[in-house]
Amino acid sequence: PANAVRTNPFFDAGTVVPPLPAFNVVKDVDKPFAEQGDPLAYTIIITNASRAPLPEVLLCDVLPPYTEYVLDSSELDGSPFDDDTSGTPFPLDEECATLEGPLAAGASFVFTFGVTIDSDAPLGENEPDCEEGQTSLLNVATATAVNFTDSDDALSCITPPPPVGGEGCTP
Repeated sequence: PANAVRTNPFFDAGTVVPPLPAFNVVKDVDKPFAEQGDPLAYTIIITNASRAPLPEVLLCDVLPPYTEYVLDSSELDGSPFDDDTSGTPFPLDEECATLEGPLAAGASFVFTFGVTIDSDAPLGENEPDCEEGQTSLLNVATATAVNFTDSDDALSCITPPPPVGGEGCTP
């Protein structure tokens, strides 16, 4: 009851439920269409959508095929983020990376890194996401914190190089 009475001396103060963790992951790539040998820049934004700070976030990402990580290109909130010293140098694969918190309610982590598309990447593979004759590079980032997980992906299509000396060119 709202008030304690002689017949029921107990007062219901309600139940306090701590805020549940909730965050959003948004991944983007600077070039939705690129050619063999082109660089790509990826951005991952993790925003704390809950009312409580997140103590830390585990961020995982596996590079798409036909790409190579650009050494020392990783940054967290505009500051350099060290490459891995074991396994591959990319800091988000294998054991992932822990982004130290706390991440305040409404605040974001912004993680960026670069890759280069292999100069001999095949064309015409994984077409369902791209047009015929192109190859899709689908890259997925996954973040986990306090038993909550979210992920997002970014897509680039490797396009054939423009014709050299073909129609439309003026000598």
